[in-house]
Amino acid sequence: MTLTTQAVRHAYEAEIAVAAVSEDGRGRLEIPEYVDAGAALRTEFYAALLKELGESAAMEVVRKLSERLEGRFAGFGAAVQTLDFSAGDVIDAVSGTEIEGSVTRTVVFWNESDATRTRRETIFPQLEDPEGAQWGALLARVEAERSKKNRG
Repeated sequence: MTLTTQAVRHAYEAEIAVAAVSEDGRGRLEIPEYVDAGAALRTEFYAALLKELGESAAMEVVRKLSERLEGRFAGFGAAVQTLDFSAGDVIDAVSGTEIEGSVTRTVVFWNESDATRTRRETIFPQLEDPEGAQWGALLARVEAERSKKNRG
């Protein structure tokens, strides 16, 4: 359920993102907030959670994990995100093997009192999502922008 919701979220974000590629080949997607669409996705996710787990277990998951779930889904659109894609291969410090690239996600959340919170994480799509089920749409958007820049 979480992986499917993540894939739907990323596909939507790929559609609304502003894409750019720097001279050195680094890609960037700037994703604006999408509060209304995010609220619909949140509603679908929690309804699926309720259906799959039943009311008692779903409420326990929400009680214990809602902050982490909101963080995983970037507040379901109630945040501004910047995704920075590495220009080329990265070497895994632990194994010494080549990884196709990384994505650094910077998310800026805010609350009703206009206090902001920034979270930054680095993702290795080739390792975490080798089939491209979750990251495929975002990676394709960056690659399309790189191709466009190379032709232009």
